[in-house]
Amino acid sequence: IPNSVCKMMTSRGIENLNEGWSFMAKISKPKLILLIFIILTIVFIFVQSMMNKTVSANESNFIKEEVVEPIYEAVTGKKEVDFDIRKLAHMIEFGVLGLEVTLFFNSDSVISRALKVVGFCFLVAFIDETIQIFSNRGSAILDVYIDLSGVAISFIIVSSILLIINKTKKKVE
Repeated sequence: IPNSVCKMMTSRGIENLNEGWSFMAKISKPKLILLIFIILTIVFIFVQSMMNKTVSANESNFIKEEVVEPIYEAVTGKKEVDFDIRKLAHMIEFGVLGLEVTLFFNSDSVISRALKVVGFCFLVAFIDETIQIFSNRGSAILDVYIDLSGVAISFIIVSSILLIINKTKKKVE
């Protein structure tokens, strides 16, 4: 192959590669960091769902006995936790995801942000429950509702804080 053809192929290849990743140049560093956290959170959620029933139950029991029950006893005085730790874990995982996605779309209007956050997190919850079917744990629509309640709580809290910050900035200006 002639040298001029190699140079042309190489330069066009680099141009095409750069064109394909040009959207990354448009993302600010804070948004890029948020995107990385969003991806890590989704990976964490999906890895938890890939565990079989026994491993998942053992992990839940360990966290319940070693972390949740001592805190619960210190706060309430009761030794036994009277709620399902797994459901709480679903809510917390998706609350964190909802927080991250809400911050990612913070420059959008509240309605647009809500649609993006709920839509994206619903998709993740749907995939999460589908993964559980294949890991022999079974799927539950109730878990999707619990996941979305965690998203809704974090969305409301973060959006309220963003609203207060924006109003405070406007008063200062």
